Amino acid sequence: MKYLILLIAAIILLTGYGYAADKPAAVTLNECIYIALQNNTSVKASEEDKNKALAEYRVARAQQYPILNFDLRSQQYPKTIATHPYAAYFEFPYNTYLNQRAQRQQEGSFEISRYYNLGLSFGLVAGITLYDEKKNRMIDSARSGVELSQFQSRKAIYDVIYNVKKNYYLYVMAKDNILLREKLLKSNEDRLKITELLYKNAQKPILDLNRARYEYNEAKLELQKAKNSSRVAKMELFMSMGISDPGVDIVPQEYAALPQIKYAIDELNKLGDLNYPDLQIARQQKKANKIKINVERGGHYPTVELQGGASYENGNLNAATIGRDFVDSGNWRWAGFFGFVARFPIYSGGAVNAKIDSAKAEYNKSVYKEKEAGTVMRATVENCHLSLLELREQIDISLLMLDNAEKQTLLAKKTYQSGAGTQLDLHDANVSLINARIGYAKAKYDYLMTLAKLSSIVGLGEESLCKK
Repeated sequence: MKYLILLIAAIILLTGYGYAADKPAAVTLNECIYIALQNNTSVKASEEDKNKALAEYRVARAQQYPILNFDLRSQQYPKTIATHPYAAYFEFPYNTYLNQRAQRQQEGSFEISRYYNLGLSFGLVAGITLYDEKKNRMIDSARSGVELSQFQSRKAIYDVIYNVKKNYYLYVMAKDNILLREKLLKSNEDRLKITELLYKNAQKPILDLNRARYEYNEAKLELQKAKNSSRVAKMELFMSMGISDPGVDIVPQEYAALPQIKYAIDELNKLGDLNYPDLQIARQQKKANKIKINVERGGHYPTVELQGGASYENGNLNAATIGRDFVDSGNWRWAGFFGFVARFPIYSGGAVNAKIDSAKAEYNKSVYKEKEAGTVMRATVENCHLSLLELREQIDISLLMLDNAEKQTLLAKKTYQSGAGTQLDLHDANVSLINARIGYAKAKYDYLMTLAKLSSIVGLGEESLCKK
């Protein structure tokens, strides 16, 4: 039922129908991820890579099976010297004359028919490799390629999920930022009007007026930046989902309390060592390159092939009388052959050793790539872990500042209502409250994006990675 609902949401997004102008459709984070996995081109390309690897594995396996072909070929048969049937009854030189006459009749008008008869055969030819060490090892190489394609497909999925989460949080943060910036602009606009009025009544100096104008223009600029950021974030979100912008709204995911990591740094490194896609790919690539060395070494081993066939052949096609000889049933006969071919490599000009050296260089490079991937993984995990701790402190401080700003705003309202305060004091308190909300929202979404990054590295979802 859950997937049916998600599928319906995907269809609505792709078709673009059914959206009312006053009630635009909305999608959640999970729906965005589901749609991305169905439409993102990198995921589809990784599936094709898997299909290609499986096909190459079947090709490698097929080289061990018998091969059966229909064979049609032409060939030449040495011509036996013709003799006259009555030459044996005559003495020299009469017998020689008769034999020469028979040979002239045999030669015909074509030069090739003087020494050869043309031949034609057709039939079935079968062959099987009895021993070929290189082909045997190529099966292991193809199997390793299948495993590598699976890891690459997993990485593509992890990358898509992370990009959707990151762009989702950026877009929701940009939307919240617009709402807060609009309130901030309105508050600064009211403050500017009050300051201008007080300045005209000589109750405020020009310095306060200039500061009010500067803060108003700054708030206006920040609002425009927020709108631009929202537009870019929305575009990147739908691009990561693999669709064009259908004009739908995004439903922010609410958190009663932000999730906290339940694993220590050492445990996260162990999880990353097992599940980090780039590290898995580097290890599998190293394994594949090691197998490739053995494949190239197989070029030093002999090969043995068994061949056999059965055909219907005509070996008496004279160039001068080829039409008559072809239709003459007496010229056709069944023929067959059976045997083996053994090849022993002796000298290849150094090609085999050069291929082995090339494979060794690729293997050594993959060893360095594995070390690099491990170093990047550990550094990224440590950075994400420390960032989460720091962002948690920032969130706590932001919540404290937000609480103080709310109290300050409430106090300013009461003071203003009692006549002891001014409107400027009330606006200043309101500006402080909005800035506190902006700081809290940024820290919250930075925390969620960092958590999504860590989740993509260690291979666990946020639900499994965090405390319940």
